[in-house]
Amino acid sequence: MLYEFAVAPDAVSRWEPFRYLTEKFGAEHGRLISRLPKRWEDAVLSACTDCGPVEKLRITERLAHMKARLTRLARPYDHGHTWLKNAEDEYSRKPFRAIIAAKNLNRKDFVLEIAELEENTNCWYVPRELCVPRTSNDMANCVKGLFAHSNEILFVDPHFAPEHERYRATLSMFLRVAHSNGKSFRRIEYHLKKTSTFDFFSQECNTKLSHRLPQGVEITFIRWKELACSEELHPRYVLSELGGVRFERGLDCGEPKQTTDVSLLSEALHKSRWDNYQKQTAAFAFEDEVSITGTMP
Repeated sequence: MLYEFAVAPDAVSRWEPFRYLTEKFGAEHGRLISRLPKRWEDAVLSACTDCGPVEKLRITERLAHMKARLTRLARPYDHGHTWLKNAEDEYSRKPFRAIIAAKNLNRKDFVLEIAELEENTNCWYVPRELCVPRTSNDMANCVKGLFAHSNEILFVDPHFAPEHERYRATLSMFLRVAHSNGKSFRRIEYHLKKTSTFDFFSQECNTKLSHRLPQGVEITFIRWKELACSEELHPRYVLSELGGVRFERGLDCGEPKQTTDVSLLSEALHKSRWDNYQKQTAAFAFEDEVSITGTMP
């Protein structure tokens, strides 16, 4: 539900196409701009050769606030070739969702001309809501793109219980997908409601879960208590510093043929929920925490 697009700097070198396109990016829209080249913002400004001073200033000011709409990782870039050549070569190595360019000079199916873009254009369209089977594979695939471009992950499901296989299976798959290709994270946490003693919960995590998680991966389970006249520990999310995804039925597997609605969070809702599940939050009362490290080879 979150995809990387390569955007040619010269395709957004005037205010109107720049404004139109950049408003369609961000985790809430399911789209991120690739850092191709690494200093993509500078490349855009360098391409603004036909802009007047006021127009260029508007682009400059917008670029200064676009960090959350760009990917974290830079791709290889050969300054001896054109931007389009670099983008098409990178697509062959590790595909983008699509390449957005001023002109599709080589008539590639995966290159979209900015002047021809419409909301339902193939490869440009990204659904913000899905109905998916409640299987570990299908649920993990919904947040694969979010994991790929994030450094922190927060799982939120108040009913998580390590003694139940339906929760162990999905968490195991989430973390295997997150750590594919050797990726590491600054922080991984699971936020839930306290419904059992600390000793029982800790023992269940260590004996039934640690061997299901990738070796060396640490996750901290933080248990909360609801406050009177305050937030309810109910919605289920996968959050990162970039954005978030809501899982309507929970972060556990379901019975065969069961489905769950999955949706991207708006920027405002993501910020609210991200703030709710920080240790300094006033939304809930901290109860305890348990950290475990995966041992699965």
